[in-house]
Amino acid sequence: MAGGKRIVGDDPRVDVLTVAWKATFDAAYPRRVVRRIQGTRVPFLALPDLVASKQTGRATDLADIEVLSRK
Repeated sequence: MAGGKRIVGDDPRVDVLTVAWKATFDAAYPRRVVRRIQGTRVPFLALPDLVASKQTGRATDLADIEVLSRK
């Protein structure tokens, strides 16, 4: 699903992206951070990949990058 988006389920709704601006699934997956939430392993983007996914130029994403850069 290159460059695609898939929506999984209705409640809760989960969006699965394979490309988010400068972040791609293939590059980000090996760097993922996995946390256990109520017994379920949940993968998250590593901080550098999250920042890359926010490099859209939109005001809301620029504000997110500013906050994330303080971490």
